[in-house]
Amino acid sequence: MSSTGRITKEQLENLAIGMEEREVRSILGSPSQTIEPRDVVTPSEAFESLGSEFRFPDQDLDTVWVYLHGTSNRRVFYLGFREGRLVTMWKATKSE
Repeated sequence: MSSTGRITKEQLENLAIGMEEREVRSILGSPSQTIEPRDVVTPSEAFESLGSEFRFPDQDLDTVWVYLHGTSNRRVFYLGFREGRLVTMWKATKSE
């Protein structure tokens, strides 16, 4: 399943903040997409749009990997990397 960029929530439980990109790829396989941080709304940006000053460790990301849920095209998992290491993870549900 992971070779197509589809994963389960349980697979994410095998990850740890600080892992290198190659370690993450060995656990999850290739992402369905690799995007620039400016092309996705991070949790900090979502909270900021509501007037909150709360911040997650999602600033200054170098890249974001996108994985789809194994059985749902609407659920998406985002993994944020800085300097080749995993620094944050979040999920979203597409409204489409």
